[in-house]
Amino acid sequence: PEIIGVSTGAALGILLLVLLAPSFTPILELAVAAVGAIVSLIVVLLMGYRSRYNADHVLLLGIAINTAFAALIAVLLGTGLPKIFAVMQWMAGSTYSTTPAQATIAVTVAAIVLLIAPFFTRWLDLLPLGAVSSTALGLNISTSRATLLLLSAISAAAATLLIGPMSFVGLMAPHIARTLGFQRAFPHMIAAALSGAAITTIADFIGRIALFPNQLPVGIVATLIGGPYFLWLMRKQIR
Repeated sequence: PEIIGVSTGAALGILLLVLLAPSFTPILELAVAAVGAIVSLIVVLLMGYRSRYNADHVLLLGIAINTAFAALIAVLLGTGLPKIFAVMQWMAGSTYSTTPAQATIAVTVAAIVLLIAPFFTRWLDLLPLGAVSSTALGLNISTSRATLLLLSAISAAAATLLIGPMSFVGLMAPHIARTLGFQRAFPHMIAAALSGAAITTIADFIGRIALFPNQLPVGIVATLIGGPYFLWLMRKQIR
């Protein structure tokens, strides 16, 4: 999610809300996170329209958007305002301040997305065949890519609201699912969701007990655990 700028857009939206609004509700937080994610996605989609949302172009545009938003976030964090310190822990990917209302919203969004996602498995099975083959089989490349990116943006916004930017889980989970042998879109999707949930839960558990009574942010723990594994996985594939 961070590679296409979605998580960073959601984070920037929530950071601006905390700085500018005197008070806000969890619903408003989700709305602002979704707006930030969708704004970044719209910019990517508008710029990638001419290439019919070619994956390579979308990733390059997303990295550029992510870098720009990350720079804005760094400027806001550098102001040193008191409100900023409350956001910094969330930016590290922490469950410490998550409320039951936020968790309920995120679980609801996740359940809805998981119910909708299976309807797009045909698109996900055809897209890796390439634009020519997919079009020959009746797939509208531009519409399918844009719809899938929009669905991903909404999902990432909800997850970002709950525990902050934790894109490393989004990067690792699909690779783990494929390593376990899940190739087709639907079983791969389910395995990736379960893998991501397992990584987050284990990282959160370790973060809570490693330096008890202090807590390590789950995002940092997940990166510390997943980083070496990802490097090993890439080394194995290069061989």
